[in-house]
Amino acid sequence: MGKYDDILAMSRPTYSAKHPPMARADRAKQFMPFASLRGFDDVIDDRQTLRVSRRQPSEDERETMDDCLRRIGEALSEGVRPEVSLLLFERDTARSDETGEWGRYREITGRAEKLRLTEWDLRVNGVHYPLSRIDGIRLL
Repeated sequence: MGKYDDILAMSRPTYSAKHPPMARADRAKQFMPFASLRGFDDVIDDRQTLRVSRRQPSEDERETMDDCLRRIGEALSEGVRPEVSLLLFERDTARSDETGEWGRYREITGRAEKLRLTEWDLRVNGVHYPLSRIDGIRLL
């Protein structure tokens, strides 16, 4: 005879109104991992993000960007919203110093909506991007 043979045939206990069964969501919370260091996972994720030094576009690249901006401006003045691809540099303020800018590059693709040379920005998909952050422009 086994150790628990006497209770194996018993029915499941019923709960009283005084002690109702716990909801599944509340029961699941008991077994969730405990994060003793708040924000630690965010710091680890941030440290794993690759940061690069901002490169300066060459004179030829600047001329190509100026030409693209001119063509975007012409298209917008004719009522056409050209599709563009922007290479943006996002500066990491915590790691940049007087010796250089550090951050990451991000590519944005969308329809150019407005080019404001007086404010020195380009609106793509409803978002204004300063031309000083753009290190590459392509017409698609």
